[in-house]
Amino acid sequence: MSKPAALEKKPVKFSNLLLGAGLNMFEVTTLGQPLEVMKTTMAANRTDGMMGSVSRIWSRGGALGCEYSVYTCLLPSPGWKPPKHALT
Repeated sequence: MSKPAALEKKPVKFSNLLLGAGLNMFEVTTLGQPLEVMKTTMAANRTDGMMGSVSRIWSRGGALGCEYSVYTCLLPSPGWKPPKHALT
Protein backbone atom coordinates (compact mmCIF):
# COMPACT_ATOMS: atom_id res chain seq x y z
CA MET A 1 0.00 0.00 0.00
CA SER A 2 1.28 3.41 -0.91
CA LYS A 3 0.83 6.52 1.18
CA PRO A 4 -1.68 9.08 -0.09
CA ALA A 5 -0.11 12.20 -1.51
CA ALA A 6 0.06 15.16 0.84
CA LEU A 7 -2.46 17.86 0.08
CA GLU A 8 -0.99 21.21 -0.78
CA LYS A 9 -2.92 24.36 0.08
CA LYS A 10 -3.28 26.95 -2.62
CA PRO A 11 -2.46 30.52 -1.64
CA VAL A 12 -5.45 32.77 -1.05
CA LYS A 13 -5.53 35.87 -3.23
CA PHE A 14 -6.71 39.11 -1.66
CA SER A 15 -8.69 39.91 -4.82
CA ASN A 16 -10.70 36.71 -4.34
CA LEU A 17 -11.56 37.75 -0.79
CA LEU A 18 -12.76 41.15 -2.02
CA LEU A 19 -14.75 39.55 -4.82
CA GLY A 20 -16.44 37.15 -2.40
CA ALA A 21 -17.30 39.93 0.02
CA GLY A 22 -18.72 42.06 -2.77
CA LEU A 23 -20.83 39.25 -4.17
CA ASN A 24 -22.14 38.39 -0.72
CA MET A 25 -23.11 42.03 -0.09
CA PHE A 26 -24.85 42.17 -3.49
CA GLU A 27 -26.81 39.01 -2.71
CA VAL A 28 -27.90 40.23 0.71
CA THR A 29 -29.07 43.61 -0.51
CA THR A 30 -30.90 42.34 -3.60
CA LEU A 31 -32.42 39.10 -2.33
CA GLY A 32 -31.80 38.45 1.35
CA GLN A 33 -32.99 41.66 2.99
CA PRO A 34 -36.22 42.05 0.98
CA LEU A 35 -37.19 38.42 1.58
CA GLU A 36 -36.49 38.73 5.31
CA VAL A 37 -38.70 41.82 5.52
CA MET A 38 -41.47 40.05 3.62
CA LYS A 39 -41.16 36.96 5.82
CA THR A 40 -41.31 39.01 9.01
CA THR A 41 -44.29 40.99 7.75
CA MET A 42 -46.11 37.77 6.86
CA ALA A 43 -45.36 36.33 10.31
CA ALA A 44 -46.64 39.45 12.07
CA ASN A 45 -49.80 39.60 9.96
CA ARG A 46 -50.82 36.00 9.55
CA THR A 47 -54.07 36.83 7.76
CA ASP A 48 -52.20 38.49 4.87
CA GLY A 49 -50.93 36.40 2.03
CA MET A 50 -47.78 37.09 0.07
CA MET A 51 -49.35 39.83 -2.05
CA GLY A 52 -50.96 41.36 1.04
CA SER A 53 -47.62 41.60 2.79
CA VAL A 54 -45.95 43.08 -0.31
CA SER A 55 -48.67 45.73 -0.57
CA ARG A 56 -48.34 46.46 3.17
CA ILE A 57 -44.57 46.94 2.83
CA TRP A 58 -45.01 49.09 -0.27
CA SER A 59 -47.59 51.29 1.48
CA ARG A 60 -45.09 51.93 4.31
CA GLY A 61 -42.52 53.47 2.03
CA GLY A 62 -41.72 51.06 -0.75
CA ALA A 63 -38.32 49.67 -1.53
CA LEU A 64 -36.45 52.93 -1.00
CA GLY A 65 -38.79 54.65 1.47
CA CYS A 66 -37.44 56.18 4.66
CA GLU A 67 -39.64 54.53 7.27
CA TYR A 68 -40.35 50.79 7.67
CA SER A 69 -39.02 50.00 4.23
CA VAL A 70 -37.01 47.08 2.94
CA TYR A 71 -33.62 48.78 3.25
CA THR A 72 -34.14 50.57 6.57
CA CYS A 73 -31.61 48.44 8.45
CA LEU A 74 -28.82 48.60 5.89
CA LEU A 75 -28.10 52.34 5.93
CA PRO A 76 -28.23 54.83 8.80
CA SER A 77 -30.98 57.45 8.64
CA PRO A 78 -29.95 60.94 7.45
CA GLY A 79 -30.15 62.43 10.96
CA TRP A 80 -28.22 59.62 12.65
CA LYS A 81 -25.34 60.59 14.90
CA PRO A 82 -23.00 58.18 16.68
CA PRO A 83 -23.35 57.97 20.47
CA LYS A 84 -21.03 60.24 22.43
CA HIS A 85 -19.23 57.33 24.10
CA ALA A 86 -18.30 55.97 20.66
CA LEU A 87 -16.45 59.18 19.78
CA THR A 88 -14.03 59.09 22.72
